[in-house]
Amino acid sequence: MKKEYLFFMVLLLGSEVLISNEAFARRYEFDPQLIGDEKGKSNADVNILNEGGQLPGYYFAKIIINGNLVAKRTVDFTAMGQNLLPCFKKTDLTSLGIDVSFFQKKNKDTECVDFQNVNNVKVNYDSNTQRLEFFLPDKMLLSQDSDIAPQTLWDDGVPAILMGYDGYIQNSQYHGLYPNKYTSRYLHLTPGMNIGAWRLRNSSSWYKNGNLKGKYQSLYTYLEKGISSIHSRLTLGESYSSGAIFDSFPFRGVKVETDDSMMPYEQRAFSPVVRGIARTQARIEVRKNGYLIYSSIVPAGKFELTNLPSTGSSGELNVSVFESDGSVQHFSVPFTAPAVALREGYFNYSIASGMYNPSLAGVKSRSFVSAEAMYGLPWNITAYGGIQGGQNYQATNIGSGLMLGGFGAVSLDTSVSRTRNQNYQHNDYGTRFRLRYNNYLGSGLSFLFSGEEYASKGFRTLTETFTTWGQENDKFHKDFYKQGSLRNQLSINFNQSFNEFGNITLSGSRRDYWKSNKSTVNYSVGYSKNILNDSTLNLNWSKNNFFDITNHKRSDYIASLWLSVPFGHNLYSSYQMISQAKGKSEQELGLNGDAADRQFYWDFREKYKHEIKNAQSTSSLRLTYRGTYGEIGGNYTYNKKLRQMGLNTQGNILLTKDGGLVFSQKQGDTLALVSMPGVSGAKVGYWAGVKTDLRGYTTTGYLQPYKNNKIYINPLSLPSDVSLFETETNVVPTKGAVVLANFKGRVGGKTLVYIKLPDGRPAPFGSIVTMNGDSHESSIVGEGGSVYLTGVPYKKISTISVRWGRDKNQQCKAKFSIPEHKTVSGIYKINTLCSGFPA
Repeated sequence: MKKEYLFFMVLLLGSEVLISNEAFARRYEFDPQLIGDEKGKSNADVNILNEGGQLPGYYFAKIIINGNLVAKRTVDFTAMGQNLLPCFKKTDLTSLGIDVSFFQKKNKDTECVDFQNVNNVKVNYDSNTQRLEFFLPDKMLLSQDSDIAPQTLWDDGVPAILMGYDGYIQNSQYHGLYPNKYTSRYLHLTPGMNIGAWRLRNSSSWYKNGNLKGKYQSLYTYLEKGISSIHSRLTLGESYSSGAIFDSFPFRGVKVETDDSMMPYEQRAFSPVVRGIARTQARIEVRKNGYLIYSSIVPAGKFELTNLPSTGSSGELNVSVFESDGSVQHFSVPFTAPAVALREGYFNYSIASGMYNPSLAGVKSRSFVSAEAMYGLPWNITAYGGIQGGQNYQATNIGSGLMLGGFGAVSLDTSVSRTRNQNYQHNDYGTRFRLRYNNYLGSGLSFLFSGEEYASKGFRTLTETFTTWGQENDKFHKDFYKQGSLRNQLSINFNQSFNEFGNITLSGSRRDYWKSNKSTVNYSVGYSKNILNDSTLNLNWSKNNFFDITNHKRSDYIASLWLSVPFGHNLYSSYQMISQAKGKSEQELGLNGDAADRQFYWDFREKYKHEIKNAQSTSSLRLTYRGTYGEIGGNYTYNKKLRQMGLNTQGNILLTKDGGLVFSQKQGDTLALVSMPGVSGAKVGYWAGVKTDLRGYTTTGYLQPYKNNKIYINPLSLPSDVSLFETETNVVPTKGAVVLANFKGRVGGKTLVYIKLPDGRPAPFGSIVTMNGDSHESSIVGEGGSVYLTGVPYKKISTISVRWGRDKNQQCKAKFSIPEHKTVSGIYKINTLCSGFPA
């Protein structure tokens, strides 16, 4: 029995092989009778189908270069035998990152680039998968850097007038022994103008508290321009000096410096890393000295900001996390730049000149000039130095950095200063030595060290010197200069990542002064971990030893615990506990969530605050709505001593020739004007509430300058009578630009058209149909001469062109129209006669 079974299986498999081989060897062809008319007569050109070919025309394609997807767009394909070749102009190749110097046009009668006569270039189009693949040598690509787009694609945008705004009005009512009631008002405006590559920016604020007189303040005004040929930026007006070598300070004047955002990330100068946890999708703002230097949107969870702009060599960053529910987190990040180490051949510079812009009242503005430069030499050596000069102040710096491979990087420099202060008519000389070291180990450990030693007490920075030149006989400025200057300072930072087991951070600093035996010491430790079900735990402890204004030694500490637990269905909870010196403590329990496609956010919190002789609980509720035209919110806070109610709003106003006046959400300084005329309510990108307005315009922001940014339209948000040719596009804006993101499409009905030829036969199966002369959008005729069209204009005559072969007598035209009222199914059915055969 087993033998008979085995014999039967062998016979069956052998027959299968014979049949399969015969089937594979036979040429497969379409039977014209199967796609003929009702009489069995075929008028389709099946030769193209039999050869595996396709008619020339416009087809959607995913463009892939050397295995990397670079674009999705509609491409014009021309015939080359039975194959199709893309017709790209030289400008098209540039937009794809291909160097056009290697290619020529096919002939004088066409703009199409010739791919066939270029060595080592292969082009393949697969109509089934819509993949258009290019295989090119690396030398034919414009840029080998993954994060910076080719310079030929950088777009300065359109002329535009911008106005960002945010403001609030809040009513406060105090109870108790001294009842009081007042209203606070605040408005912050950031107007600007773009003309070509020039950017004019201003930041102004107005504040009024109760019956006090309102106060207006202009924070800064400057005009800047990117100089792409030398990867630099020119700034005129109020700005900050570089801070890469000397300490950064505010000034009014002119500055030319390297624009790091034009350079690949791996070649940029150091910027501190800001880490934190957002409970919801949040906007992160990073400030230094009160000025906003970075803003970005991050999703809920752990975030890490690694691409901050130049922040100087040391200082403190103030970070604000604006949650979607309206709550705000605040924390500070002290930092010290690591060793100066640049890649070989990389040059970084900054030159500034103007008038010192003091923040203290009564300080005289003094002229200055400052120049800093760094250059990457061979053998992993970096040379750097700088000079500063001004009225009664001169300083020089020279130093060198060395990359040590797996052992990190180290730098050593020295600065010499000469100062002449106002109140003491003599010159002071001083020298400062600075050592910096950093290392990042593969085990997840990072280590930073910075040490400064002042060889004499006469060393002063430009800011310290100019601050003494205040009003005559001003006691404050005399005392400022009499106080002890720094003698040395040390800073150490450890960070150890344990992957799924969390992250530990240790940091500490110490400062000693001349003319004093007092020291300032700070140290902190932190631990963070993602725990079960996407919950997050943060533990922090820090201590600060310092001397107050009465010269008494003080010690303060703060310990905190923060826990976030998601409940699902867009509902989250949080718990925070803070303990401070002298018995102060706080506990806060929060519950928040979102609704209406994340456009509506709410947050409720209950806080209990305890001090030695006092304890109180506070309840608060925040509501926020983000819509097409901006953001609006409200808040209510109550405890036994205070009741507050407030409203807040923020947004952006843009005026351009292309889009007119557009109101939208506030989204940073580099924007894209999204244009879909006639298409209202289309969702743009992934941010809540960003939709096209009634005219079909909106803005999307937080774009990365000099990089490819993808602008995406959610097709599910489009009205039923709207069809877009493409739902995504790429833009490469320069810094501060307003670039156009045009989405072409049709607004009209969905129509099933039955096409008949003059002799009564249906249009051939597989014919290509274009409507109203738009060859960028093609449809294919199906069985019985039917073709499905979208975006057919209402109550207007539409003309369609039908082609079913390459000969001139294999094409015709037909006209039809549809009524404005919609059918129950939403699809119109039209019969039309195709005529107009060419002679």
